[in-house]
Amino acid sequence: MIQADLGIGSGPMGTITTIPLLMFAAFSMVMGDLGRRHTAGNIMVLGLLMILTGVLCRSLLGTWGLFLGTAVVGIGITAGNVLIPAFIKAHYPERIGRLTGIYTAMMSLMSAVAGAVSVPIGDAVGWRDSLMVWAVLIVVTLALWIPHRSCSVEESSPAPGSRRALLSSPTTWFIALYLGLQSLIYYALVAWMSVILQSKGLGASEAGLVISVYMVLGIAGSLLLPVLAWHRRDLRVLGASLGAFYIVGLAMLMLSSGSYLSLALPILICGICGGTCITYPSMLFGLRTRSSGDSSSVSGIAQSVGYLVAAVGPVAVGWIHDMTSDWGAGIVFLMCVAASIVLLGYLIGRDVTIGAASA
Repeated sequence: MIQADLGIGSGPMGTITTIPLLMFAAFSMVMGDLGRRHTAGNIMVLGLLMILTGVLCRSLLGTWGLFLGTAVVGIGITAGNVLIPAFIKAHYPERIGRLTGIYTAMMSLMSAVAGAVSVPIGDAVGWRDSLMVWAVLIVVTLALWIPHRSCSVEESSPAPGSRRALLSSPTTWFIALYLGLQSLIYYALVAWMSVILQSKGLGASEAGLVISVYMVLGIAGSLLLPVLAWHRRDLRVLGASLGAFYIVGLAMLMLSSGSYLSLALPILICGICGGTCITYPSMLFGLRTRSSGDSSSVSGIAQSVGYLVAAVGPVAVGWIHDMTSDWGAGIVFLMCVAASIVLLGYLIGRDVTIGAASA
């Protein structure tokens, strides 16, 4: 709808989904530092104002506003991506797993809601007003955050050499790679699952329904993981199991036919794994650090690396299909990525504190 109205080619239009990922990668480390220097509450308010500005640009300023606004929205979202885990660590240290699960479940829920209602709203009032609708939620969220703009995620200055210790810790980089590779799988599936399902014989509307179910199942996965990890410090077996189940789900998806019956189990497994695998590293930002300041630093480092890796997913799967004319080859590639997160899930599940003797 947007492409037809603005007369944009498919190539440039495809970058709309990549721009936010690149903004996450570019600004995640910056947000952690800003949150310590200017109080995290103020940075959250600034981030929300940027999202609001970006939404208005996308709706009101034509083609250049669409691209600029998407970039500004991506930068604003980065504030929440980095600082919410640190807020949880600082103010609810005894409920890190549960609140992280709720937080990531809400992201999945609102993604599913947005995906379900944006096109019908666009059909009724046009795509510009469909994008503008989300300004209402941003204003509501701003009203909730402004009274807490003085909130900090760290009561004292970070210890000398703290950033160096975090950067030299193998666990920091294992978490970053885990976050990136699981996001690669997720974004690749979101980008191409509809086409994959249609190649198996489903209609476009049927494929859209299946994808909605897949995204909603991520909510269940996000809420399930804290239950599975309840009061455990050593999460190695659990972390490795998540990747193993992903391999099983992807293999079943590759071998499935176009019937709902054959798709039910692979979509169930992949959907739940999508939720558990994003919650797992997000939970570890708090569980494996000594302070909320360290948590925001590790979150920033991991997301800078992770979202850069994630941006490769849709492009890689599309390229593999162009080379082989077979979506199965792309799914095999995602299975190999899932095999990597089996190992990484085991490594980051060790009961260690990041930065302590380079753990």
